[in-house]
Amino acid sequence: NLSILSKEQLYDILKRMGKEDITFMDTETSIEVARKAKTELVIRGNFMKLGNKIRINLQLQEIDTGKILFAYKEEGEGIESMFTLVDKLVQNIRKDMDVAPEQEEKDIEIAKATTNSLEAFRYYSLGLASKQKRDWKEAINHLQKALEIDSSFAMAYMEIGIAYNFGLRDKKTAKEFIKKAVLYSNRVTEKEKLE
Repeated sequence: NLSILSKEQLYDILKRMGKEDITFMDTETSIEVARKAKTELVIRGNFMKLGNKIRINLQLQEIDTGKILFAYKEEGEGIESMFTLVDKLVQNIRKDMDVAPEQEEKDIEIAKATTNSLEAFRYYSLGLASKQKRDWKEAINHLQKALEIDSSFAMAYMEIGIAYNFGLRDKKTAKEFIKKAVLYSNRVTEKEKLE
């Protein structure tokens, strides 16, 4: 039975550690977070860009022993290949860990869901981090930037709607963004639709 630490759980642990504003998690911090979360394994990684080549390295490590169970490497051409490389890495980890995808995840690949733009996804992630801190205006600003790059990014519309509704108490504007999220929801995974 595999359970993955959610971004909310991660943020809460980092906040308790006084590290909620970090932008890079070093080995020591990732292991400390894993111990506080009472997890047995941690996936650590990095990516490199040399010219037009992209390479992602991941390691699956036991927390108690420090032993590297699996190491993975995927390479591609251009920054737009990043999501496809992540999809391949996820498949390899699932195979090695003998974890079958949940039914609703079987046909969804990161490269095809949500956005194809790494830059739009970066702004989306920054927006979620700001939303987690309840900085609603900053969250909306980042999410709007994601939409400037990918105007059909359903989850960015949804998150803006949530920020307007719960953060700024503007239900009329919230409704407009949520309608657009529904319009583009064919690119969203079943799990995201439930969130």
